[in-house]
Amino acid sequence: MSIVKEEEIWPNAYDIFSEAHEAIDAFVKYYNADRIHSALGCRRPGEVKEHASMEPDLRCYHHPEREAASQCDHCGDYLCAECVK
Repeated sequence: MSIVKEEEIWPNAYDIFSEAHEAIDAFVKYYNADRIHSALGCRRPGEVKEHASMEPDLRCYHHPEREAASQCDHCGDYLCAECVK
C-alpha cells in the first residue's frame, strides 16, 4: 500500500473523490501489469505471466541439446529418443 501512497496519492492533488478513485484504480492496474518489479527480476508482471503460461522447453537430462521425447517413470528425468531406447 505504501507504493500507492508514495507514487500516486501523495504527489497528486485530487479535487473530488471520484477523480482520486479513478487515478488510484489506473495506478493499481499499471502496477499489476506494467510496472517493473525487483522481486520479479526487474521484469513486468505481464512478462512473467506470459512466460509462465507458455509450455516448458523440455530438454533431455543427459543431452540438453536435444528435445525430450518422454519422462522416465522411475526417476522422473526427461529423456531424448536415443536415451529411451
